[in-house]
Amino acid sequence: MAEQVQIADGKWLRFSRYEVRDACIAPAPGAKATLYDPWSMRDRPYETLIALAASRRQLRMPSQQPEIVGPLLDWCNRHGVLGTLMHRAVALTLAPRWVRLELADKVQRDIFVPQQDTLLKVPGGWTTRTTEYQLCISKDPSQLGQPVAKDALPSDAPAPSAMLTDLPDISSAGGLLKQEPLNKTWARYFPDVPAWERMTYDYPTPSSREFFAVYGEPVHEFLEAAWLMADALDAITNPQTKYAFAEGVSRLTRLAGQTSATIEQQPDGSLRQRWVSGSLLSSIALMAMEDLATDRLHRCATCDRLFLSSAHQAEYCSPTCRHTAQKRRFRQKYPQYERTARKRRAEPKQE
Repeated sequence: MAEQVQIADGKWLRFSRYEVRDACIAPAPGAKATLYDPWSMRDRPYETLIALAASRRQLRMPSQQPEIVGPLLDWCNRHGVLGTLMHRAVALTLAPRWVRLELADKVQRDIFVPQQDTLLKVPGGWTTRTTEYQLCISKDPSQLGQPVAKDALPSDAPAPSAMLTDLPDISSAGGLLKQEPLNKTWARYFPDVPAWERMTYDYPTPSSREFFAVYGEPVHEFLEAAWLMADALDAITNPQTKYAFAEGVSRLTRLAGQTSATIEQQPDGSLRQRWVSGSLLSSIALMAMEDLATDRLHRCATCDRLFLSSAHQAEYCSPTCRHTAQKRRFRQKYPQYERTARKRRAEPKQE
């Protein structure tokens, strides 16, 4: 199995440059992949992510809206994509391919059989279950590694498909599992895969380096995820209805739900617990939960923007907002000064 990128208090993969291609955010040609640690950054990724949420309702054609695409790509160049497909995917059944038959630890070089991989999400990553159809054989070496025709397979062989769920509240499906052929939803995340290969393409293991190299995140889904994060934090920090706080907590919990605890061994032999997640979206939702629980996430009393501060009584996101609030309080306390100032501004200037 390919090496997977697992993140929560660890590393995430990003490319040096992204572009919008076929309505998806994908690595630009020649972009270099690097691992980085979002938890070690001075600013939390969700602070700037939620600022993009307002673009969700304005989006029409991304290529024609540089005012939306520019900030979005700047965010991805710094943090990578959110990994919404890894967040949604539960299982993946690939198209069968011809492989050499192995019997009793010996490779039969002149006999080929269909082999089909099913990838299943497990806590902390993905596992592969392989099925060989040994009653279906071929002796044509040119077929090695090629997709197997449907009529060469047993009647009960599963069709290439993906099992997916929705992001919280994106649709009325409400998170229900759905199984679909690969060319319906799954293939939309791979803009460079030709239409005629969408059912038979050898898709890499989700969260692997090879996966990220061909993966493209739909712009509309990226912005929808940003809105879900912003809406959850708004409901928690500034509830407007009786049930808003509980609904915000529920949504944020579901966004962080792809994160799980595991145990890893240290170089000295000791064990430590760490959190792992297959998507950046889930990891930054966990960051937000941690910041809320430790009273580090505040809402600016002037501009209403969410900001981080270790000071529990922090009210303003910047000196500018603090100064604006001070001026407002002064005008309210001494309205006569404001009336005099307005009168002077209204007077014509003498030349």
